[in-house]
Amino acid sequence: MTETEKVLESARTIVEAWKRTNPQGKPGQEQSRRFNDLLEQLYRSGWDYVLGWENELPDENLPARYLRRRAQVIHELEGELANIASRFRGSQEGSEAQKKAISDYHEVMKELFRVSHMESTIDPDAELPDEHMPQAYMDLIQKLVDEYRATHKP
Repeated sequence: MTETEKVLESARTIVEAWKRTNPQGKPGQEQSRRFNDLLEQLYRSGWDYVLGWENELPDENLPARYLRRRAQVIHELEGELANIASRFRGSQEGSEAQKKAISDYHEVMKELFRVSHMESTIDPDAELPDEHMPQAYMDLIQKLVDEYRATHKP
C-alpha cells in the first residue's frame, strides 16, 4: 500500500467512525481536525482529487480548497458526459463506436455518482436516450419525480 493509499484509508476510517458513532450529528472537533490534517498531507504529497461523498465529512467541516476542487471535478465529469453524449449522437446506430460511447458514459456517470451527492439531473444535452442511461440515473429521476408529486398534490 502506498503512502497516499494509507492516508486515504485513514481519512475513510475517520468518516466511518463519525458515521458509526454520530450519524445524524456533526463530527467532533478532533475528528474534523484529524481529517483536515490528512487532507493537507495528501495535498503536500501532490494528490489533487476528491474522496467521494461517502468518504467525506459534511461540507461545513471541509476546507474551501477541497470544496472548490470537488466542484471542479463534478463540472469536468459533467462536461465529459456531454462530450460522450455528442460522440454517441454522431455514431451509427448499433456501431462499435456507439457501444464504446455508451460504455464510456456509464463509467463517467459511475464516477460522478461516487464523487457527488447527485441530487439533481444533468443538462439534457449531456444525456443519452433513456434506454442507454445508467439505471442509477433513471432511479434518481424517478425519485425526483416522486418527491415533486408528493409536495405538489392537486
